[in-house]
Amino acid sequence: MSYSIVIIDPDQGSAQTTAARFQRRWGQNVQVNIVKQADWASVQAHSPNLVVIDPAPYRLHGLRLLEQLCEEQPSTAIAVVASGSSPSMRQRLRNLPITSYLEKPSSLAPLLGELDHLVESNVALQSKGGLVMERQMLIPLDGSLLAEQALDYAVVLARRNSSVLHLVRVIGYPPLVPAYEWPVPSAVDSRQWLADERQAAQTYLDELKARYEQQGLAVRTTVLDGEPAHAIVQFATEQNSVREIVLASHGRSGLGRWVLGSIAEKLVQATPVPILVIHGDERKVETFKIPPELRTIVVPLDGSAIAEQALPLASQLAEAHSAELVLLSVTPGIDDPGLIESGLVPMWSAGEKAQARDQAQKYLQQLEQSLQTPRLRLRHLVVSGTPAEMIDEIAQEAVASMIVMATHGRSGFSRMWMGSVATKLIRSSQRPIFLVRAVEQAAERGQPL
Repeated sequence: MSYSIVIIDPDQGSAQTTAARFQRRWGQNVQVNIVKQADWASVQAHSPNLVVIDPAPYRLHGLRLLEQLCEEQPSTAIAVVASGSSPSMRQRLRNLPITSYLEKPSSLAPLLGELDHLVESNVALQSKGGLVMERQMLIPLDGSLLAEQALDYAVVLARRNSSVLHLVRVIGYPPLVPAYEWPVPSAVDSRQWLADERQAAQTYLDELKARYEQQGLAVRTTVLDGEPAHAIVQFATEQNSVREIVLASHGRSGLGRWVLGSIAEKLVQATPVPILVIHGDERKVETFKIPPELRTIVVPLDGSAIAEQALPLASQLAEAHSAELVLLSVTPGIDDPGLIESGLVPMWSAGEKAQARDQAQKYLQQLEQSLQTPRLRLRHLVVSGTPAEMIDEIAQEAVASMIVMATHGRSGFSRMWMGSVATKLIRSSQRPIFLVRAVEQAAERGQPL
């Protein structure tokens, strides 16, 4: 039985964006219905577990519907999105036993993050219909100590959000034998090779499972066959409960040497699940003795609503770890003659650069105000230079930092996809990078900075 959500909103565009977010996140476990009118019959026809409504457009009709819901369906969760409600209506709303009262921000990204968190909380606690949705964190491993360094961060995050650690090992194809080498392996030899590899992989995962279960964590294991990136993407897509993928950027496979960084890049292109990439450090042949801390979250923003899609995850992480959330914008720095001549970037005058900095400051100030909550520490920062280099520099200067960014926003001065910036950071940054694959059709609030 699926979890039923009813969105009551006369603005079909906004409602469809919210509905699409729920469907992407929860898949077939959630049934989302959009209702235009705030009437009891239309809502009850869908037997909702959660109702999302902005009552302002409906005035007294919306308020009466909420009062009726609270009285006759007390088990139904209610999320009120307050936009143009009058002071008297707001007061009456606050007097109702509403599950969540959300102030409508200037863009959809923070709002969707709050609603997503609300759905997750209510689905986890919902006993109606016997539905309990599990949250899994997927950790691809290749058997190396470098790859296992991802487990340090995975454990810290799993303890905060009650995730199940799902350890995955991918067995590739049998190694190719040059034509001049004899004898050529038979089909029986190949099958035996695969069977031996699967058994070794399962034994390896079982040992890790036992280790982390002793620490009080819930752990699952799976051995997959095939090309690593494809196998991981397919598995994550089929498992609706996978919420994050955590992996190290460098590791070694017993089959050769596939670099996990390239796997991370492929995963970002192919899966909507956020991916946390940890830079594997060859100097640390064992996992950290002291659990890693998270004190600073750096979010690169270029003024687009697409780039803002990293904000819900970043805000949740900052609140959960009592970390500072840094909103970062990188404006044009020193002009590179080679890039200018190639046409990849325009030449910026001193006045244009100053204007870009002013626009970025105003944008971040407004965004910071819209994100303010009692539990969130915020600051914003505008710097000039090359995006990837400056993002990494700011993250390196911060204490115990992590970068959280969308991968398809546009950089206004270079007109390059933010995905290329993310790729550079994966390859070079020593800081953990949480990558959120942005939804291209998200409504833009305006042109990028």
